Amino acid sequence: MIGYLSGKLIEHADQNVIIDVQNVGYEVYVGKSPCFDLPHLGGNLSVWIHTHVREDQISLFGFRTPQQRRLFVLLNTISGVGPKLAYAILGQFNESQLVRAIGSGDAALLKSVPGVGKKMAERIVLELSEKLGGLVGLELGSAHTVVGSIWGDLVDALTGLGFPEPKIKNVIRLLQSEYVDNQPPLDQLVKTALQKINAC
Repeated sequence: MIGYLSGKLIEHADQNVIIDVQNVGYEVYVGKSPCFDLPHLGGNLSVWIHTHVREDQISLFGFRTPQQRRLFVLLNTISGVGPKLAYAILGQFNESQLVRAIGSGDAALLKSVPGVGKKMAERIVLELSEKLGGLVGLELGSAHTVVGSIWGDLVDALTGLGFPEPKIKNVIRLLQSEYVDNQPPLDQLVKTALQKINAC
């Protein structure tokens, strides 16, 4: 499974780019309004990748941050929201704006995205509000402070290692209480989390 690519941008056509990584060209979907600024052809491009697998196709979707990718995966859990629409939603808002909209129940803001009607916007808010709150281990009113932060990176790391959401939630709360004033680097947080998570 491809999770991250870094290489040279050699083509940008339609809604896809091709990234040359050690002489292998990877085609990555970036949409009409990419979630990140693209360099000129020949420039370096680093993207977080979600590999979307269907019976007849494997597609790579590119993101600026792992948090953006995580929100994309969550949006795809909503019935009726496919990968292209999920990507369009992320292209309309940054991570903090999207989490605030979901956490505050602002379905009207989500309706501003082409293809998102009233019922779908309400479904997104209803189904994702609890998932976002549980994932970061905070109340939704302050969840946006975690998106893009080191705690969001820690959630990604622990999720990638296969730990269940309840354990991740508990260990995040524990570490946040321990490191109120002195926040260590991510690698140290991961090591500490791994030492504590089975007891949570």
